[in-house]
Amino acid sequence: MKNPVFFSLSWVLVMVLAGCAGQTQEATASGVSFHRSHQASPAVSDIYSLTPEVTRYDRYTLVSVGSQAVQREPLNQIINITMPVPLVQRIGDGLHYLLFGTGYSLCDTTATHFVKLIGRPLPAIQRKMGPIRLSEALQIVVGPAWRIRVDEVNREVCFVLRDEYRQFSETTVGRITQPKMRVPLQIASSPALSASTLSNSTLATPLPVKPLIAERPKTDTLQSSVTGGKSTTISSVSPTQPIKSLLSGSTPVATVPIGNIWRAETGTTLRGTLERWANTTDCPVGGHWVVVWSSPTDYRIDAPLMFKGNFESLLVQVFDLYRQAEKPLFAEVSRLQCLISVSDKPVTR
Repeated sequence: MKNPVFFSLSWVLVMVLAGCAGQTQEATASGVSFHRSHQASPAVSDIYSLTPEVTRYDRYTLVSVGSQAVQREPLNQIINITMPVPLVQRIGDGLHYLLFGTGYSLCDTTATHFVKLIGRPLPAIQRKMGPIRLSEALQIVVGPAWRIRVDEVNREVCFVLRDEYRQFSETTVGRITQPKMRVPLQIASSPALSASTLSNSTLATPLPVKPLIAERPKTDTLQSSVTGGKSTTISSVSPTQPIKSLLSGSTPVATVPIGNIWRAETGTTLRGTLERWANTTDCPVGGHWVVVWSSPTDYRIDAPLMFKGNFESLLVQVFDLYRQAEKPLFAEVSRLQCLISVSDKPVTR
């Protein structure tokens, strides 16, 4: 009879050998499958197969090739601005100051209520704004009754009254009175006054005309300088009341002014004088003119200066005078924005 212990050991040895053979087959199968899976889908993706969103520039820098949103929509740029008191006093001045340098301007409107609005003083709380979008700053300045409308074709910013506020803007037609014109008259022949006395004078009071029934009235021929030499026939005064009595007295005869007179006082500077003139001159589109002085050069006025003419002719006279200075100054005028930009570089178009 065989030894039972030897039989048990043999049986255990056979079971161990069978288990090792199974593990070897499973390891071989799993290794093959792992190798095949890696060949089907590689772990590293190909970055060059995708369309790049940026362009490689030099060695380590990546530069975006797309345009910025603020370049496409300048009115949506974020601003942080403080409007100075000497330059900005009314709402119209504030709108021009906000739009300066953006390429946009206020649209030319003749609406009575809007012209009245931009002539009102700017609230002090609205002088400093930001960080805020430019379009929102424009709406804050004009108030909640107005809706902003942008004309992208002409790059103009307009404001339209909202429907719920139209009842407050009922326009009333007022009486328009035409101002009286003082016409310089020259008498061709008169026994009471010589022609040289009234050549540069005006009649302060109209001549009274009394119709005479008994006799035919005597007429004098008057030549008006406004109508370009066209003669006008009026009835003369009664012979008992000479013409001289109407113009005689202590009151001097008024003369026709030729343009405005602009004075620059001694001791001031060119910049300060120009800003003072601009702050007191009305702009055609509303508000006052604004001076932007971008040059570090300024000149002291050592002698009194006087100029005649309107505001634009004044600017031409002033900068023609300082164009011969050691460092000349040049001015560029924008009528739509009511801005005067002064620099030490010639204006190039």
